[in-house]
Amino acid sequence: MYWIILVVVVVVAAILLRIFTSTRWLLKLRCWYFCFPQPKYCLIEEYDIGVPMRDGAFLSTDVYRPNSPGEQFPVIITRTPYGKRSKEDHYVITAQMFTSQGYVFIIQDVRGTSDSPGEFMPWTNEAKDSHDTFEWASQQEWSSGSIGTFGGSYLGGVQWYSATTKSPYLKAMVPMFISQNLYAAFIHKGIHHYQDLLLWKFRYSGTGARTPRKISWHNEVRDHLPLITADEKLGEVIIPYREWILHPRLDEYWDFARLDKRIDEIEVPALLIAGWYDRFIDPMLEDFQRMKGKPSTSPASQSRIIIGPWTHRHFRKIGQLLFGADSVFWCQYSVVLDWFDHWLKGKKKFLAEDPINLFVMGANKWRKEKEWPLARTEWTNYYLHSQGSANTTDGDGLLNTSPPEEEREDCYDYDPADPMPSIGNKMLLGDSTCGPVEQNPLEERQDVLVYTSVELEEDIEVTGPIKAVIYASSSAVGTDFFVKIVNVYPGGASFFVQSGIIRVRYRNSLTEPEPIEPEKIYRYEIDVGSTSLVFKKRHHIRIHISSSAFPEFSRNLNTGESPELTTDLLIAHQKIFHNKKYPSHVILPVIPTR
Repeated sequence: MYWIILVVVVVVAAILLRIFTSTRWLLKLRCWYFCFPQPKYCLIEEYDIGVPMRDGAFLSTDVYRPNSPGEQFPVIITRTPYGKRSKEDHYVITAQMFTSQGYVFIIQDVRGTSDSPGEFMPWTNEAKDSHDTFEWASQQEWSSGSIGTFGGSYLGGVQWYSATTKSPYLKAMVPMFISQNLYAAFIHKGIHHYQDLLLWKFRYSGTGARTPRKISWHNEVRDHLPLITADEKLGEVIIPYREWILHPRLDEYWDFARLDKRIDEIEVPALLIAGWYDRFIDPMLEDFQRMKGKPSTSPASQSRIIIGPWTHRHFRKIGQLLFGADSVFWCQYSVVLDWFDHWLKGKKKFLAEDPINLFVMGANKWRKEKEWPLARTEWTNYYLHSQGSANTTDGDGLLNTSPPEEEREDCYDYDPADPMPSIGNKMLLGDSTCGPVEQNPLEERQDVLVYTSVELEEDIEVTGPIKAVIYASSSAVGTDFFVKIVNVYPGGASFFVQSGIIRVRYRNSLTEPEPIEPEKIYRYEIDVGSTSLVFKKRHHIRIHISSSAFPEFSRNLNTGESPELTTDLLIAHQKIFHNKKYPSHVILPVIPTR
């Protein structure tokens, strides 16, 4: 008797499994999860189509289209170096979902990656190859001739290049987690994003892509000097890595990556999707302002931006914190569908809304805004205070809105042989945890100055760009200063919010570096970055000042020589001043309670 019941249970389970793993049922479940309407079409999937380029190359392309012979549909195109059926990027699921809503979705391996022939040269061929792909797609029998583009990171950069071609078929874009200023992808104001630069270049050297998480990233690689030969510690010479290492300055070499300088060529409206804990948040806000600043007759002026509590990898759990069900990145795909419906299908419903949709962390709510920064911002100075002993959380560093009088400066020694590590950061690759990660271990270091507010008596919303004005001297002719803002919870746990760094040789110009005079006091303005966060009642606002965040940023070796080419190290004695003459402070964009 029992074996009969067991057989029945197994058969029923097999039938249910068959039903719920069918493409139709999976699509229904995915559409429900992504807040899409239920599927309107079944799918036809065609793999590895060779799309012709002007030079005779054929790029490998997958096409997902509705199973409705004789009907024409708008086309959404994603071009990727990461593999068009990569599990890592979820674009197959995305393609199936949009196809179910009446779109053709195309995923193409860019030149020199996966199944497409040629040599992969980042961003070099993307404009013309995108243009040729648009030409091909617009002429297919299933195409209505209206094309949109979609994708994040490199895939977003591809879209900005494609927009410069002025293809008559391209009607709308959705670039995510990338900027028009691609110099910022791997270099921050003259400082290399060291780990990401090395791992990304290694990933695309040799034959085929390698997963960065499997790369042996150990101390011998991380600490190697000079930077120019760090690739050898990964087992090979990577010429593109060495070329970028030798060009930290924002000179003419980077003209190919400065699409922000070609804004006059871009007329396509863009729905930008950004994250508060992503490296590109500030460059993307600048992109948005450039697009909105175009003449009202340009469709590009109708661009929009969505900013959520996400890292570059945009998981639901960001760092070590959760921001509630409304923060889930994938739910924004329904907005993307509305965007494409508006521009590719003529469903007029998008432009009546305010152009900025931002997530206020702490309150954990979405809010629409008209401009950036917000017009109602109260720019509030929070001044540094101590009696000369702000080192660690056991020190006497204070942060408040009262300007300082006569106070002793704070001092610390920055040793590039023992730099402050990156804990909670905006790195893209490797196994580090990005975003709001607990900072308490760093606050025990003598080379970290800590300034903390009193316990807050009420909620304070900080939404906008944060800037630090620091008066400092150094015993070295060249060094760095790093500022971090931290949210301290009741009980003492402190979490990363935003950070900024300056290499003092680039204090006046990113093209003409100049040394500083040892022991001379300089005024440094440091862009700490943008956020939207409510510091809750009973929390504390905290500022860290140090001189490194390694390996997120390459170390300054303090010798005045190029860190890319030298192995010499020098300990720098740093002083941070906060008195009536030198009132070091951070400027917080406080939003008054409505």
